[in-house]
Amino acid sequence: MIMLSNTRSMRWFQRQTSNNEGSAIIFAVLGLLILTLGGITVINYSNTELKYTRRDIERKQLFYYSESAGHEVAYDVDKTTGGNYAILDTSTPVIVTTTSDGSRVSGPNASQVENYTDPAWPTNTSNSTVLNSLTDREYAYRVYYVGLGYLPKGFDTNFSSFVYDIGTRVQQTDAGGAVELKTSAIVQGFRKIGPKSS
Repeated sequence: MIMLSNTRSMRWFQRQTSNNEGSAIIFAVLGLLILTLGGITVINYSNTELKYTRRDIERKQLFYYSESAGHEVAYDVDKTTGGNYAILDTSTPVIVTTTSDGSRVSGPNASQVENYTDPAWPTNTSNSTVLNSLTDREYAYRVYYVGLGYLPKGFDTNFSSFVYDIGTRVQQTDAGGAVELKTSAIVQGFRKIGPKSS
């Protein structure tokens, strides 16, 4: 009897396992599910990489705009002999242009020198129509006269070397005049050679 019972169980099991109806559909659905999940993963990864690349391009563009704005301000300082950029006392560091009204800060402290987010910096807006303009973006700038520097070779004692730090911040303002968060601020050293200071 025990033998018969085992034989009947075996036959029932063999009948159940030899029935292949529908197994191909199950394997096909599982295969498609795996391929779909793999495709979704690849698309998400590609979108993430695209976002990082876009942000990196925006950061680099803002940096290069800031750099070209610094060159533009340096050109103005170099070509101007008086007015806003005139140095009255060569021995005292001074922030030449600190606010839009042209006021100066003589002998600034470290926090004033290192404040690159000051909203009161003078602003140069939309230079796209100006001849020889290096940037068509709005930027704020600050000119800081550091002091006298060493004189490069080739100049005699009738000349002086005036050292400046020019800070520029490319920015965008919204309709209400508030500065948007996408900004890039850099400081560039600049040397102006001129007649010997007295």
